[in-house]
Amino acid sequence: MDLHGPKYTYRCEIPGFDGQIVVGLRMVSNPELKKAQIDQQGLSREELLKLDNKFIDEHVEFVECPDIDGQTIKTFDDLKNNGPVEAGLWVEKAIYSSLMLSQAERKNS
Repeated sequence: MDLHGPKYTYRCEIPGFDGQIVVGLRMVSNPELKKAQIDQQGLSREELLKLDNKFIDEHVEFVECPDIDGQTIKTFDDLKNNGPVEAGLWVEKAIYSSLMLSQAERKNS
């Protein structure tokens, strides 16, 4: 297993979908996480959700996925809004874990 820093883009297969959903993800660094936590203090629920979505989007470099129910899936928003719930949740969790990213990384593609 190779470990990389926050500037590296992991090319990951989302587990459970037989390689059909591949995403390019960058790991969240500790300074980014601390800044995000400070920025979130005192925000309304709507502001918090907007900031959280922006933060996640900044760590998703690409999405490769077949169309789902006629919907083209090219961005994290597309995946989150039109794809399997588990796929979006996995991405939201994986950006915080170099271990998850390394284990899911697709090699030699």
